[in-house]
Amino acid sequence: MGRQPERGTDQRHATAVLETADRARSVGEFLTMTLEALDEHFGIRRSAFMLGLSEGELPGRTAYAGLQHGLRPHVMEEYFERWFHLDALTSDVARRVYARDGHASTARVYSRLDAQHKRYIDEFLRRNGDQYQLSFRLAGGGSTDGFLTVAGREAPDERAQRALVMLVPELTEQLRRYLPAGVPDVLSVRESQIAELVTQGFANREIAQIMSVEEDTIKKHLTHATAKLGVHGRTQLAVCWSTGRRLDLPIHP
Repeated sequence: MGRQPERGTDQRHATAVLETADRARSVGEFLTMTLEALDEHFGIRRSAFMLGLSEGELPGRTAYAGLQHGLRPHVMEEYFERWFHLDALTSDVARRVYARDGHASTARVYSRLDAQHKRYIDEFLRRNGDQYQLSFRLAGGGSTDGFLTVAGREAPDERAQRALVMLVPELTEQLRRYLPAGVPDVLSVRESQIAELVTQGFANREIAQIMSVEEDTIKKHLTHATAKLGVHGRTQLAVCWSTGRRLDLPIHP
């Protein structure tokens, strides 16, 4: 009985977080407002909210965008410039944990990481005072997933962890409203990922960097994707992919 008031208070705070996030007008605002609300209502001071490409049933993705709250200035820029491909929570070990549990932590996977992924924790996270990370996968339902991560020198307290477990399903539904709907069962995985990034506003050169391929490869995939969907050019592809509807426009000579 003594814990009932705390749970009731936490439920009110959780509702406040969701109401705050629901007022966002874009995916960027949604990420920012969610992190700020988690700090205000649950004292989660250090956090990040990333977007990454889904691949098959597992989250094995290349992170392509994200925002941080309370971390060292420029840490996100350094992450994308030097470390994203070594992120311990995008490793094969972490993928299996995400697939099973929906969340993963650096503490849980560290002993099973290879030397390169351990470097990410030892040289990047520890230097920034965030050697512990707990990340929740928010399955976007299409070609993008969200990853809500709390960071610090040690694990968040039980209250914060309970709050995240409670909030993730609702935050997942909210995130999906801001992501492209996609067109199921038409494009290959790679073509779908490229259509996703085109819709999010990335140029071919940037998509090539994200996927670690040549720009010509991106152009070839785009040609195949537009032909399969019966659209012409990036703008029509983005409209089709963002709405989840085939355009079926009349063809003009």
